[in-house]
Amino acid sequence: MHPILLFVTVLVILVVAPVAVGLMLPVRHTVTRRIVIQRPREQIWARIVDFAGQTAWRPDVKRPVRLDDHDGHEVWREAGDLALETVETLPPERLTRRVVANRMFGGTWTVTLRQAPGGTEVAVTESGEVYHPLFRTISKFVIGHDRAVRAYLTSLARSFGEDGNPSKDSDE
Repeated sequence: MHPILLFVTVLVILVVAPVAVGLMLPVRHTVTRRIVIQRPREQIWARIVDFAGQTAWRPDVKRPVRLDDHDGHEVWREAGDLALETVETLPPERLTRRVVANRMFGGTWTVTLRQAPGGTEVAVTESGEVYHPLFRTISKFVIGHDRAVRAYLTSLARSFGEDGNPSKDSDE
């Protein structure tokens, strides 16, 4: 095979095909995962709203930085340029945070705590948007839309000395 033809073929397989697949995928997705942690809601709530202290239990957060408020809401930068605005706080039941000004992806995370037999059920619902078609394909088929949610819940459970194994709920 001629080198130029080989190059074009590889380019089509690695870039054009995934972009074409991404164009057929919806921009929006929703995933929910749940875990039961053997602690009272108030203890879990205190841990999840202590954004500065999340470095102690979240390996993906190295140095959170408090940014200026947006419309009276707290804004924290967790990693790189990922900034999250707290848009709803209903202690100790629900916390919703929204991605601020990101050109690659957006959406919200809603963390819900409710009493469950033997502890507290923690549910995280990601209502996300992936804007670029190539990254939609990567997010859906390579990374998985629920990867960050599972990692968060697993780290939260481990921070209380428990094994983290989030259950799969719904995907849209």
